[in-house]
Order: sequence, then structure tokens, then C-alpha cells
Amino acid sequence: MKRLFRLIWIMILGIPVVTSCDDFLELSSQDLIIPETVEHYKEILQGEGYFKDILAQGWFVMLMTDDIEYHAGIPSANGEISESTYVSNGEFVYKWDGEIESEIWKETLFRYLYKQALVANVCLDGLKQAEGTEVEKKILKGQACFTRGFAYLMLANLYAQAYNEAQEDDLCVPLTFDPTPSLQRYERATIKEVWTQIVADIDTAMYCLKDVDITNLYEINYNAALVLATRTALYMENYDKVIEYGNEFLAIHPELYDITGITRSPSTSSSGNCFLFPEVNEEIVFLFGKNTVIWSTVLNNMDYYDCFRASESSPSALIAEFGDNDNEKRKVYWFEPPKESFLGNEAPWLASSRYCPLKYNRYDIKGGGYVNALRSGEVYLSLAEAYARKASPDKGKAVGLLNDLRRNRIADYTDLTIGDFASNEELIKFIWKERRLELCFEEFHRWWDLRRIGQPEITHEWKNNLIYKLEEKDPAYVMNFPKYEREFNPELVENPRPVRNEQK
Repeated sequence: MKRLFRLIWIMILGIPVVTSCDDFLELSSQDLIIPETVEHYKEILQGEGYFKDILAQGWFVMLMTDDIEYHAGIPSANGEISESTYVSNGEFVYKWDGEIESEIWKETLFRYLYKQALVANVCLDGLKQAEGTEVEKKILKGQACFTRGFAYLMLANLYAQAYNEAQEDDLCVPLTFDPTPSLQRYERATIKEVWTQIVADIDTAMYCLKDVDITNLYEINYNAALVLATRTALYMENYDKVIEYGNEFLAIHPELYDITGITRSPSTSSSGNCFLFPEVNEEIVFLFGKNTVIWSTVLNNMDYYDCFRASESSPSALIAEFGDNDNEKRKVYWFEPPKESFLGNEAPWLASSRYCPLKYNRYDIKGGGYVNALRSGEVYLSLAEAYARKASPDKGKAVGLLNDLRRNRIADYTDLTIGDFASNEELIKFIWKERRLELCFEEFHRWWDLRRIGQPEITHEWKNNLIYKLEEKDPAYVMNFPKYEREFNPELVENPRPVRNEQK
């Protein structure tokens, strides 16, 4: 089957983000086999799709949020600071600069997401002549449409204006259904065209995967499609659909992982059972995105290294939002706490004075530990927001859903009541805060949420106490296309971004 994967990879190199198809032309035909069965295409989708490398390609997105801050590092005895490569790579991203790439780092997330869409296109086109049962074909169609819809949902939420901030005829991202190698230069489709396709793909995925018995959490399934449908409807502010999909999901899979008995993070125990381990977390319905050394290196928690860390230096910083109550088990379980060097004064660089994200085992590189999950916790929050923001708000249901979730996160929990919120706006802001806490360091949730909840002002502190500011509704809330794509397709309309000036 490796030959199948090699074939699809070479086909992918033909998409219009490269300037040559020589490798494809030079490959000997005897080195390939052409996929003929549904099973062949299914293995292609799982082997080259499924967003396995999403973190390796998109680690930098989190640097644009208020959940991250820069740590300069403590000079060693000789006055030197150990510098991280990823701090250098992420500098212009962290500053929201007009150009986020540099001579040493190139952005490849755009290409990667189009690769996922192309894999889906190949499988959908192959279904026309593939051998297999009708049930097998229906499942593959659903999984391929899920993949394409998810890829375009990510693309639209990175390289175009947020749906609720845009007009229907505003430019979004290029849209293609071509399954074959091509050097064609695609123009940007409109917001309406891309989001209509996203909804259509997810609807098809739900239709094809409903009543199919898929219990493998690493395989696209109906529950996962429901989570994605709920999320998409929330981004589009279609609250009736959020309620429809969300309630259907909870009727099937209401489980929440009760962490209220957790007393310490996995980093201080021998079990290593982090939150996103399926063996302990029953709320997960789909796992994706393999562990990678990249994010572990970016979020280095040692004091003597310059690095990016979970923000905690301002009143609105992430760690501060969790509060100081030890009963808030998300802070206890999801972060490695500050620690002294286990070698004492002989190795002070091993000490950490800050919290380090630990939702997954960042040391499990070879084991393929997964770092992203579609799970019920997100659905509870999406439903709560929909009930609070629909035309006739239902505060009772919104607060009830919050209590259902928080009861499984906070020990000795006291239920919230409607009377705890002076206004509906206050309730909505509370739900947004819960999303920030609950979904921190999973996928790109915080960046996507910031884009759709008003695009607030954010400040980042850099070296030498320099301050960079992302203004409210700043153009940099939209990423520009990578340099290689702009150079290949000079007619592509760019997303303007201002040059960022530092402040003292």
C-alpha cells in the first residue's frame, strides 16, 4: 500500500502551489499501482488525509492569540540565554507583522490544508469506478466529504475574514474540486461560495455516515460529523442549526470526562494518562493530529530558555482566568505546574516558574499520541452559546449546559443560576470565557473564537520590553497567503496586513 501513498503524494505535488511536476513525470509507471477498490481509496484517505500533521504545519497559529506570551529566559552563569529556534521562527507571527515568514522559516499550512482537500477530491472522483459495495462507497464518500469540508473550514477561518464579519461577496479562498495534477492558477471564491460548500460537504458526511457502526476513535464517524456541523453552524451564527445538531449529538453521546478527582498533573505521576488519552476520556469521538516535537519545543517551560508559554502575566491572561482555586481541575490536570530543578543547583535550567500545557503526552512522539479531539465538551459550550444568543434567548438551558460541563471540571461545584448574570450579555461573555478555558491548546480554537467574537485588542510583549499591539478588528486577524503561493499566482488578491510598529 506504500505505492498507493506514493502515488497520491506525487499527485498532490501537482496542485498549484508548486512550480514543477517533474517528479511526477519522471516517476516510472512500474513503480506505481493505480487504486481500483474502495478499500484502496480508503487507505489513501487515511494515509494522506485525516489531518495527521496539522500541528506540525500549523503550530504557529496559536502564537497570535492571547493564550501565549514570550519568556526571555534567565541568563546562565556566563550571561548567555539558550535561544529556541522556534522563537526565531515564530517572531513575526507573534508580532502580527505584515509579513510573518522569514528567511529561515516558511509557512506551509496553506499547502497542507489544500493537500487534505485534494486527497478528498481524489477519493470522491475515484468512487465513480472503484470496486466495492454500496455501503463501502457511502462510507468513503462521507469520510472524504468530512475531510474536504474540514479543510475548507480551516482555510476560510485563517485566510479570509470571519464569516460573521464579512459580506457574502467578499473574497474567501480558492475553491477547487480537481482530483488531478494541475498548474492552474485558481482565483479566490467568495465567502458565500466557500461556506456553502463547507455546509454541503458536512451535510453529505452526516447523511453518509449516519447509522454506520464505526467505533474506532481514529476513524471519521457520524458523531464527529455532528460535532463539525455544530461548530460550523456556530461560526455562521445559525443558532437553530447549532441547537438541532448539538442536541442530536448529546442524545447519542452525552458523556463528559469527570476530572474532579484529579489531584495532580500527569507530569508528576507514573500513569501518564493525559486528558486526550482515549483510554481515560470517554467524551472523545474522533482523535487526529499526531504528536510532534515541534509544539513541545515551542512551549518549553524551562526558565533558562527563551520560549513561548501559556500567558499569565496580565489580569486577562489564560492562567489567571482559571483562578487560584485548586478545585478548578482543568488547571491542575491540563498544565504542568511550576517546579524546581530535580537536580537542584547543579542544573538550574531545568527549573520552571511557569505553567506548561499538558493536555497530551508531549514526550510520546514515537507512540503517535494524538493532540486534537472532537469531543462532547465543545458541543456543550456551543449549545450553551446558541441558547444564549438566539433571537429569543433561553438562559435556563444555557446555564444548565454550563453546569453540566463545569460539574465535571470543578470539585465541590456549586451550580450557577440565571440570577448570577446581570444581563444576557454577561452570560454570553461567561460562555466565551469557558470556551477559552475548556478548549485551550486544542486545534486553533482560541484564534478562531477571537476572530468571531469581536476581534478584540491584544498586546504581546517581546524582547527588551517592546510591546506589539493587535488593534480591535485589525486586518491582521486575517492571514495573508504564503509567499510561494503569491509568487506562483501573482493575480491572487492578497489580504493586506499593516507593518507592526513596536511600542515602549
